[in-house]
Amino acid sequence: MRKTRSTVRLLAVAVTAIALALFAAMPAFAVTGDQKGSIELGNIEQGAEINAYQIISVNWDDDADAPKTPQYSWNPAVASWLEAQTDKGYDAYVEADGSVAEAYGKVQSGAAFFSDLAAAIKSGTVQISAAQTTTATDGATVLSDLSMGSYLVLVNNSANYVYQPIVANLVPQSVNGQWVLNPATVQIDAKRSEMNIDKTVEGGSSTGAQIGDTVNFVVTASVPHYPASATAKKFAVSDTFSQGLTLDEGSIRVFGVKGGAETELAADTNYALTTQNAHDLSGNEVTFSVDFSAHYDTVSSYDQVRIKYSAVLNENAVVGGAGNQNNAELEWSNDPFDQNGSIDTDTPDVTPTVYTYGLRVEKVDKGDHGILLPGATFTVRSNGKDVSFIAIDEAAGHYRVAKTGEDGVKEVKVGADGTAKGKLQIDGLDEGTLTLAETHAPDGYALPHKPFELSITDADQGKLDGIVAESAQGDGYADKQVENAKGFQLPVTGDMGTMAMTAAGVALVAFAVTMLLRVRRKNRA
Repeated sequence: MRKTRSTVRLLAVAVTAIALALFAAMPAFAVTGDQKGSIELGNIEQGAEINAYQIISVNWDDDADAPKTPQYSWNPAVASWLEAQTDKGYDAYVEADGSVAEAYGKVQSGAAFFSDLAAAIKSGTVQISAAQTTTATDGATVLSDLSMGSYLVLVNNSANYVYQPIVANLVPQSVNGQWVLNPATVQIDAKRSEMNIDKTVEGGSSTGAQIGDTVNFVVTASVPHYPASATAKKFAVSDTFSQGLTLDEGSIRVFGVKGGAETELAADTNYALTTQNAHDLSGNEVTFSVDFSAHYDTVSSYDQVRIKYSAVLNENAVVGGAGNQNNAELEWSNDPFDQNGSIDTDTPDVTPTVYTYGLRVEKVDKGDHGILLPGATFTVRSNGKDVSFIAIDEAAGHYRVAKTGEDGVKEVKVGADGTAKGKLQIDGLDEGTLTLAETHAPDGYALPHKPFELSITDADQGKLDGIVAESAQGDGYADKQVENAKGFQLPVTGDMGTMAMTAAGVALVAFAVTMLLRVRRKNRA
């Protein structure tokens, strides 16, 4: 049997200097056999589940009002587990009678040990029930009416954090010849890592684009710092696109971030990338998933992961309104020691949005704007570049911007009849300046002598909201009426009656000359 040292020496190495300083400042109470104490836990999110397991008990002599020898004993289930952990050297922490060995008091950092023990308890390898279970309150949470001993406290079901195992000791000390519980309430702040995710599009929360344009996204997500022996190291980031955006699968790049510095990670080595039939950890369909779960240990040293990728605004893009969004999601294990535990999620506080806009033109008579004119055609330049179009409904004058590679037309034509008569609608334009050149005028009307310009401006106190300043309807379309004047003949001088008589006189003179020539030819014959 290994020799058990004195209680005072064991406590000296088991309790940190900070804890001892706190002990001195807290009230002490003379110990009795059924002495109870409390553990006050700080830095735990409200609503999280707290389980306290008593792993060590104090052996107390009621007759002597003092600890027995040996002073501390492991919970029998914990002692059996320790004896079997010869490969990790944990068997040195337990004596043959189940008491706490001197080697345990010499442990410099117990993080790995307590993580291993937590995993064994959660998996059922160590059959031990929680001495107390509670839900964290707003502020400090107190576990009261606890017997003297050492407690392993596990926190799970937190919405925003991953917690490390907590160890709290409620043990007696000899002060001036009297055994006291000092402090009667142990105060400990939990160690935790906060989980959050942030996303930008073109470096901000929103951007404008034209159909066919490429937009760039960046997602930055916290890496969960699980206990070393966690058995459920689930960790993934996914994104779900709206119908107006098409993922460029080849653009996805993943980085580990530590101290602000980026290190590019490799697919199948550091993460699993799925872009076809992709699902998140909860089984929901997503556009793509970057799953670090099977490769967690290769990324656990990073503070964050950063995913950069691009998408093309396509023909299904929503004009104005709520815009075109894609929703990123961060997922991690709610309980890192439970393979069947639930998954926690976080989404960005602001969902980046890609806005696109449109143009509505009415072709009207210059003298009467109530007269809509069919037959006009235009070419369009957007921010100095020629634009091609695909007809959505040519007869109605409805077009969208053509994507790269599509065989679009350069000219667009206003609607021919009905409610679309004289009207033109173009979807999928970006903010900026449009230049329209009329290439064919309505029948009976003159062609304007030069192109005209108009603007599309979405700026609501510096933020895009999908409503353009030039809209007559308060939406994402700029409205413009384009006038045509009727053609006319150039003026002439003189009276029309005089001109007719002059013409008749000229005709009579010509007839007389002709007849005279004929008579002369006859006489000569």
